[in-house]
Amino acid sequence: VRVRTYPEAVCLGGREGGFRVLARGLRGEETFQARYVVVATGYFGRPNRLGVPGEELPHVLHRYEEAAAFFGRKVAVVGGSNSAVEAALDLFRAGAQVSLVHRGARVRPSVKYWLLPDFENRVKEGAIQAVMEAVVEAITEEGLELKRPWGREFLPADFVLVQIGYRAEDRLLREAGVAYEGERPRLSPEWETSLPGLFAIGSCAFGPDTRSVFIENGRAHAEAALKAIARRLGVPVG
Repeated sequence: VRVRTYPEAVCLGGREGGFRVLARGLRGEETFQARYVVVATGYFGRPNRLGVPGEELPHVLHRYEEAAAFFGRKVAVVGGSNSAVEAALDLFRAGAQVSLVHRGARVRPSVKYWLLPDFENRVKEGAIQAVMEAVVEAITEEGLELKRPWGREFLPADFVLVQIGYRAEDRLLREAGVAYEGERPRLSPEWETSLPGLFAIGSCAFGPDTRSVFIENGRAHAEAALKAIARRLGVPVG
């Protein structure tokens, strides 16, 4: 298997037996030709947004990568599920002053079982500030304007990390002309799209539904798609 790192697929076109993928990498653009294409672009490249004033400010982030840059800083994490809780814990352990802002009365009970008690204990001991029943109305250079049941509040923050979920990164599928049913591409049992030879596997095939696919069952998508391709190529499959 030839693995190419760094090129980003920016355009997908063609039909079965003659697909073209335009990629942009460290040395400019290049085109890949393929008889079959499997798209597995996930959803982390397309985060959900709050849609409030100030969200475009440079200290507002929608993707969390590592905590070192936030040492000693006030960080407001917006969200109440796995991504938000995990980021809050990681930032706390890296020396940030962390507040978790969530519109619900508590974080989601579906948070991973090894994260939830850790988070709740950090809140109880005062290491992480839990700002519950708080709706973000605006973000300023100094922090967040919040609406709470008893009135409005301001939460100071050096950085704001928005972790409220993701949607499928399916731009390549849409631009290629794949047929959709609602917000999801129409797929065969082998995860083939309406364009013969073009497959979509993993979370990129699920639109806004990010709870139905994960690493374990995503592997089954890949196996089904590759077996379908192998049969057409005349390659024995187990």
